[in-house]
Amino acid sequence: MFYGSIKKCVFMKKLRILLICSVFLFVFSSYSFADIGGIGIDTTTTASTTTASTTTAPTTSTTTASTTTTTRATTTTTAGTTTTASTTTTTASGTTSSGYTWTERTSAGSRYWWAIASSSDGTKIAAATTNPSGYIYTSTDSGTTWTERTSAGSRNWTSIVSSSDGTKLAAGVSGGYIYTSTDSGTTWTERTSAGSRYWRLMALSSDGAKIAATNYGGYIYTSTDSGTTWTERTSAGSRVWYGIASSSDGTKLTAVLYGGYIYTSTDSGATWTERTSAGSRYWWSIASSSDGTKLAAAATSGYIYLSTDSGATWTEQTSGGNRYWWSIASSSDGTKIAATAGGGNSSDYIYTSTDSGATWTAQTSAGSRNWTPIASSSDGTKLVAGGYPTYIYTGVSSSSSLTHTLTAPTATAVSRGGNLGPYSSTVINSSSSTYYMYAYVYTPSGTWLVLNSGITISSGQTLSASNLYSYVPYGAETGTYYYFEIIYDTSWNTYEYKYFTYTVY
Repeated sequence: MFYGSIKKCVFMKKLRILLICSVFLFVFSSYSFADIGGIGIDTTTTASTTTASTTTAPTTSTTTASTTTTTRATTTTTAGTTTTASTTTTTASGTTSSGYTWTERTSAGSRYWWAIASSSDGTKIAAATTNPSGYIYTSTDSGTTWTERTSAGSRNWTSIVSSSDGTKLAAGVSGGYIYTSTDSGTTWTERTSAGSRYWRLMALSSDGAKIAATNYGGYIYTSTDSGTTWTERTSAGSRVWYGIASSSDGTKLTAVLYGGYIYTSTDSGATWTERTSAGSRYWWSIASSSDGTKLAAAATSGYIYLSTDSGATWTEQTSGGNRYWWSIASSSDGTKIAATAGGGNSSDYIYTSTDSGATWTAQTSAGSRNWTPIASSSDGTKLVAGGYPTYIYTGVSSSSSLTHTLTAPTATAVSRGGNLGPYSSTVINSSSSTYYMYAYVYTPSGTWLVLNSGITISSGQTLSASNLYSYVPYGAETGTYYYFEIIYDTSWNTYEYKYFTYTVY
């Protein structure tokens, strides 16, 4: 068994330097990947698969390892620029508009984008095309490069949704079936149990298990097993259903009618309540916070409406204007909202709000286009949108960012009784939010080791640790190890992680 290192960390805030020395080592012998922020290990590649999911913070009330460890030759200087870890953070060039930098992504082509979905950290994106048919495209680098996924066929795709970690996808076809993927879109399975219908939009729980789909001119259908089996929900009636949104756990659903009212469910779609306070309108899209309390609904040729009580009451927000709203997306806490206008009907802009919809800003640098779908990362700092037809555009918040750099050791093979290193880590929090960083090691036998009890990184602070060495005991098992640094937000959603691999022989 491998035993981790003492980590010597430095916080720099203004001119004060607080040296934090901590020795923590806890064994996660019974925890699954989902327990560590939804992370899965792909041993076929060294590329990081960044995830983001709504999970509880990893507990540290586990057995302390009996063997002590040492860290040697440590300093507290800023991390250097030696060999980089398996993933690095890069910022694409683009134009900036009111807090967001927008980049045109041409590698997927200019197409009729009808649906788009994002993992919670914004790194994995899936987009679907139509008019009258097209393929699904996926990206694993926040939209920089794209892969055409032909295995599901060229179809009239109308919806696509993603689990928090981006591995589980579900897509619907107008006049066809629902398709699901468990490998980020590489392969697809046709789900015939719900029937061939005019599927409109879908919603997915954070873990990808619970799916809800609207049928244009029919019923709402739900699945609790990632799309294997489906239940027809007749209590809300057969209607012209359009948009649908879900809480992270899949229990709270909100669906809208094109020419009708808003409906809510608190039991995963078993029963529904008609919500009339927002009026009967031509609703097109709806978004939900992670807990299902904050909702934002968009009406075509109308306004955006907001609810803070799970849909019981609604407020008309006129500051965004009366527009042909097409799609709307929300951060997990409901404070940051983004919506597209135009929708193939006329050129307009992307609009964003950072105060839960009270005020709105036109993202003019992305251009006036026939915008259609939009998706958001869980913290609302990364947006991705498509048009009809346009290229895909990605927006990154320039006023709220966190930079995490992990530098791997130059030599990634170490003998038992030797020292792994030097490696270093720097986290610069220039956002207005607070984050927490945990360090882990994943062993060849599948055991998670927790190396610290969580380091708080407040707004404006920098965490820096360099020239770190880890002693590997003579009793350590041989094989490939993974060193992880995972950053969580205050809701214990995984913001992002980085890792490097090394071999003990």
